[in-house]
Amino acid sequence: MVLNNESTREKKTILYHILLLSILSFILYISNTQNIEFEGKDEYRYAEVAKEVKWGTNLFVMHYDGEPYPDKPPLFFWIVKLFYIIGGGISPLNFRIYCILCGIAGIIITYFIALRLYNDKNIALFSGLFLMTASRYFWGTRWARLDIPFCVFIYLAMFSFVLWYFDHKRNATFKSQDNNEMNLVLHQKNKNIYIYLFWISLALGTLTKGPLGIIIPIGSVLLFSILEKDLKSFLHTKLLAGVIIIIVLVGIWLIPAIIMGGKNYSNDLIFRQDITRLVNPWRHEKPFYYYFGKLFADFLPGVIFLPSALIIGLQKKNFKKDGSFLFNFSWFAFTFVFCTLSPSKRGQYVLPMYPAMAMLVSSFLFINKNVIAPIKYKKMPLYIFTIIGIIATIVLPFIAHKIINSFGINLNTFWITLLVLFSLSSSLLILILTSKNKIKHCIIFTIIIMFIIYIFLIFYVFPSENKEAFDKQFARFIESYTYNNKIDAIVIYENFNPRLIIYGNYFIKNIIEENEFKNMLSDNQRRLILIYEDNVEKFHNELSNIELVKKFQMPDKNLFIYKK
Repeated sequence: MVLNNESTREKKTILYHILLLSILSFILYISNTQNIEFEGKDEYRYAEVAKEVKWGTNLFVMHYDGEPYPDKPPLFFWIVKLFYIIGGGISPLNFRIYCILCGIAGIIITYFIALRLYNDKNIALFSGLFLMTASRYFWGTRWARLDIPFCVFIYLAMFSFVLWYFDHKRNATFKSQDNNEMNLVLHQKNKNIYIYLFWISLALGTLTKGPLGIIIPIGSVLLFSILEKDLKSFLHTKLLAGVIIIIVLVGIWLIPAIIMGGKNYSNDLIFRQDITRLVNPWRHEKPFYYYFGKLFADFLPGVIFLPSALIIGLQKKNFKKDGSFLFNFSWFAFTFVFCTLSPSKRGQYVLPMYPAMAMLVSSFLFINKNVIAPIKYKKMPLYIFTIIGIIATIVLPFIAHKIINSFGINLNTFWITLLVLFSLSSSLLILILTSKNKIKHCIIFTIIIMFIIYIFLIFYVFPSENKEAFDKQFARFIESYTYNNKIDAIVIYENFNPRLIIYGNYFIKNIIEENEFKNMLSDNQRRLILIYEDNVEKFHNELSNIELVKKFQMPDKNLFIYKK
């Protein structure tokens, strides 16, 4: 009876933790989302690609502005299209809701991975909280990209492997009454579902963002098996069946896409977007040390404890005691080294390793009994963080206006003063709590601070400009004018912006070459010509005999519309 009561209390605690993480992350990720239009060209572009998904060729070959789009696989766009249908059409919320749900799912999966690895609800809870408040994860979930949905499948793959491997290891060492090892194959029959889910997750990750969905999980678990000196277990991961699962699931899309898309589409999809982007990128190229500095900004507040967590965990007396540390270290190390060696680097590329970092930090802070961690290793990062916070608070009034103006943010003296007082009081409180060895209280307070900062940013620092009014007004004008005047085509000279088509049922051809644009101006086809004001003078002679229909005021410059 006592055991049943204890089990019931544990289940209730886990349920409360899941509800807490779900509610807090839902508030953080969806607050004010419906009032913020599409942000940047990436959101506009991906929203448009999803809009153009249709039954037939467009179901397998993604399209953007009416042209084949080989940059990304289709799963993200298929699911977003489904939310468009359910939600009654294209809108920022309908576009972002899939990413928001994935962001919440990633936190819950991290909680369960930590719970299974450490059997400690505190470690599990704070692993979820560290991931939830990491700035890169926060913005990655709110500003819908492929990265968070892609990462969720990696997290699910790693969770599946944890469930399979640690049961596999336990079963492999379990002995029957006659002291003979039990048959591992028989013992694992009920666990095979986990390893199949592992391979299915790899396939779905690949269908979201490409082969990295296979490389990162496989590389991480292989490194773990090597460090554990347990390659035999890795070879029991149904490798042949896994390869078949990936080939079948990816092939359902890839084979029709190659057939329907043609040779150029296939070359772009397979070689340029996957192989060339990885080894010889044409953009986002950064120096090898890029992630060392980037992580400090992107994984606050947990990152301040990461060096201490690694130092303690890698000490000889702790290294082989703790299989959970080895698993998370392997996950973190492989992803970090792989992304560092790749010439193309962006902050979101290392999001797949964020749960591993969250668990490394959380287990270091909250009584992982297998690892010896002197209190000084926990206090020193807090002292350093607090000193940096106080220095930043002192400097903030002198540089605030310059920084704020560079982002186009309207923040008055009252808010700056309030920020200074908030930062200073928070830093001093953390300093006092640290000096009294109240480490857990410091962590809770730091997470609360991050939550308050995010809410402040969402509602006060980044107010939404009224983009939707322009986007919809422009689309209505173009659709009405082209229909009434029997326009054959719409073209724009340079700097095509996807916001021009996001709410319309038309396409705009982007012309980059000057001579091609001049030739187009002199032909006999009925067209609408879109050109930004800084290019009007360049084609003054050609445009002088063409009717100016309308001028639209965009946030950065004017857009002129001519009819010929």
